[in-house]
Amino acid sequence: MLKFPRLTATITALAAVTLLAGCSSIREEHEHFSNRDQKIENVVGNVWRISAAWPGTKAPTKLVEHLQKEAQQFCGQRKMGMLPLYGSSEEGSGDAVKPATAWLEFRCQSGVHVESTYDGINIHYDLDELDNAL
Repeated sequence: MLKFPRLTATITALAAVTLLAGCSSIREEHEHFSNRDQKIENVVGNVWRISAAWPGTKAPTKLVEHLQKEAQQFCGQRKMGMLPLYGSSEEGSGDAVKPATAWLEFRCQSGVHVESTYDGINIHYDLDELDNAL
């Protein structure tokens, strides 16, 4: 019977340590998320540049996807489509020292509305020419 209270105390202590470790990692993730920097600037005319820096991120893949979605949403608010022009990304160190960075230049442009019409094929027969040919 004495081992059961010790086992319960051990499990409770392990759960507390795990919970505290989880809270610190959640706190770190929140700091990384709140320190993210993003801006959209007009380059010229309908060409825009969106750039961002994500601390605590090593691979910029998610950042690049995020910038593309933000650019699509930006142009979508203007009822236009997004056409990517140029872009670049740089890997981070995975900590807050060197964040992953990326930028994307894009153009917001109206869609091309093409209305196709089919007139059919018109064939004209001259019956006199057909009779002479036969």
